[in-house]
Amino acid sequence: MGLQRILLVEEDEGERARRAVMLVAQGYRVATVSSPDDAGAAVGAAMPDLILVGLQRRPEAVSAIVKDLRSRFREARIAVLMHESHRLCAVALDDVVVIPAERPRDFVRRVARALAPRTAAKAAVV
Repeated sequence: MGLQRILLVEEDEGERARRAVMLVAQGYRVATVSSPDDAGAAVGAAMPDLILVGLQRRPEAVSAIVKDLRSRFREARIAVLMHESHRLCAVALDDVVVIPAERPRDFVRRVARALAPRTAAKAAVV
């Protein structure tokens, strides 16, 4: 099996570049676009294994974007990403951190889980 292919759809240029660099550094083949309209041209005939859709500045559009991508890329998995401004800070309960702030390695780990075989990915959610 060759390198896993990821299509990153993110309208925020800085966030798109940052995430692409992290993914390429982990050995993924990454195509990036700022609009779902450009997705077909970016991947050509090679179906992506995973499509990452940034939770854009217009979060109300994400549902329609995912529906459109699903109709064009039926075999690919699709995951919606939070925009950097929506990322959670650390959450504490009784002075104990129960949810740490997201780090770059957390993003890479979540992408790896999304690319895991479907049965393993479902088990990881539980």
